[in-house]
Amino acid sequence: MKILIVDDDELCRVMHLDMLDDLGECDLAANGSEAIEAFVRALSEGAPYDLICLDIIMPGIDGLQVLKKIRAIEAENNVVFPDSVRVIMVSSMSDMEHIMASFDSRCEAYMIKPFERRLLLNHLSLLGLPAGAQI
Repeated sequence: MKILIVDDDELCRVMHLDMLDDLGECDLAANGSEAIEAFVRALSEGAPYDLICLDIIMPGIDGLQVLKKIRAIEAENNVVFPDSVRVIMVSSMSDMEHIMASFDSRCEAYMIKPFERRLLLNHLSLLGLPAGAQI
């Protein structure tokens, strides 16, 4: 499984990497621009991401804007379900406005930080990703 972890907080990136690094190849992005660049590069190389863990609140391009751009790039390239990337939004924001905006932008799951690895693996299982079988 190929995974992109996007968070502007270095500690959060490291924590998510610790939870996911044994499940596949993990790349890190510190902001929205890096995330979009990594997504486009992986898609153009024919090795797209299976999963993106995407923080919402980031300076510059926030996670919701990144998600909308990713979905637009997929549409431009005729990438549709089940080949589209699974996106789990991760945030400390637990209000309904952020949660609904994330699902309206077509994420597959939403997790409130901090969270435990078991919850993350449960989401992977629900999304049909191979690593989810390890719970």
